[in-house]
Amino acid sequence: MRRHNTGAGFSLVELLVVLVIIAIVSAFAIPAIMGALQSSSLTSAGDEVSAMLSLARQHAMARNRQVEVRWYQFADPSFPGEVAGSPATGHFRAVQAFEINESGTAVEFTKMQRLPAGIIMDAGTTLSSLFGSTFATSSPQTTSIPLAGTLYNYCAFRFLNDGSTNITTIGAGSAVGPPWFITLHSLNYGDNLAAPPKNYATMDIDPTNGSATIFRP
Repeated sequence: MRRHNTGAGFSLVELLVVLVIIAIVSAFAIPAIMGALQSSSLTSAGDEVSAMLSLARQHAMARNRQVEVRWYQFADPSFPGEVAGSPATGHFRAVQAFEINESGTAVEFTKMQRLPAGIIMDAGTTLSSLFGSTFATSSPQTTSIPLAGTLYNYCAFRFLNDGSTNITTIGAGSAVGPPWFITLHSLNYGDNLAAPPKNYATMDIDPTNGSATIFRP
C-alpha cells in the first residue's frame, strides 16, 4: 500500500521570498544598530574624558600641585592608512594626567585612558580649539605609553593649584580668548573637519575655573 507524505514543505520560490525579506529587513536594521552602537561609544568616550578632567582638577586642588593633562596622538595599524611609529598618520585617541612634583617633573597619577575603538578627538582647531591653545610636543618622546611606545605626539595644558588652568597664558596670551573645547566623533567621519559631523560630543573647558561641560546635539 502506497503511503503519502502529508508533511508540507517549502518550495524554492518560497525560500527565496523569505531570504529576500530577511535581506530587506537587515538593510534597514543594521545601519540603525551600528548607529546606536556608535552613539553609545561616543557617550562613553565623553564620560571618560569628563571624568579624567574632573579627577585631574580635584587632584590639583587636593594636593596643592599643578596637574598636567595630555592628549595623545598615535597611529593604530588596525585602522587603514595608519602606520605604526608614524603619529602623523594617526589620531588623538587617548588622555592621561600627570602630577607636577616640586622639581617640576611630570609624574603620572592616572593610567592612559584610550577612547573606545573608532572614536577620536578631532585634530583640527576648528572643532578642537584647545589643541591650538596648549603646548605641543612631537615624536619621539622620553616617556613610553601603551600601544605607541615613545612614537607619539601630544598636546597638554595644566590645572593650577586653585583648580583654574594655564590655557590662556600659553595660548592666546590674554585673559580674553575664544571658547576652549575639544570635539569627539567617529573616525568614520574623517579628521580635521571643517564642520561638526552628524553625531559628535563637544567638551567645553572654562579656563578660569577649570570646569568642563559636555554638549551633544
